[in-house]
Amino acid sequence: MERYALFMKVYTHRVKTSASAMLGKALQLVLGTKRGQLNENSIERMGDEELLTAIHSTRSQQASRIIAALQNRRLFKPVFRAQALEENQRTISGYEAKQVQWREAGLFDPQIRINKEEEIAKKAKVDPSDVVLYCTHNAPGAQKVRYYVDVASDGSRKLVADSDQFNQSMLRAHLALWRVYAFCNPELADEKKEQIASSAQYIFGCVNEIKNIASRPALPLFGGGARR
Repeated sequence: MERYALFMKVYTHRVKTSASAMLGKALQLVLGTKRGQLNENSIERMGDEELLTAIHSTRSQQASRIIAALQNRRLFKPVFRAQALEENQRTISGYEAKQVQWREAGLFDPQIRINKEEEIAKKAKVDPSDVVLYCTHNAPGAQKVRYYVDVASDGSRKLVADSDQFNQSMLRAHLALWRVYAFCNPELADEKKEQIASSAQYIFGCVNEIKNIASRPALPLFGGGARR
């Protein structure tokens, strides 16, 4: 239970998620471009400040705007947040079915997400750098809860989560942490935020937990933004 509590407080914290989403988008915008020598191998050796400077040096206007917001501690605001799985879907089969559905929709592909962000931005009439979708392939910690208990004569292993009541309960708890988000520039007009939230709800097919978007304050930034 201590490990679950740690995920609740740190891994899924909305501030960490917003910073990670922003940095992840900025990186995707510049990785593989010809604007600089930034690539996956080079960023592994960089510290946070060096990485932010390197992204600026690529001359990507969208990426630079996002990094400037991070450096000025202006985190993007969540306008859409939803649990990926409804309560009756929090099983191995429900989890894997949702992964297949979103994989086929391209939601786990960073470049396809950027394309969808551009579509949302165009519809809301804002800059694409003002919109970030956040969608992870795995529920936080769920892969650590799942384990094999049945080994067939041919050596194949069958995943049986139902065999242990505590393990099954922990699995459901971790699956409940699996959330998707849409973040946007907090300086946007309220009607723009509403449009972005509506588009995100359509893309993910999940009900938005945020009911009053206009009244939500901007997020304070603590520490340094974690990389996604």
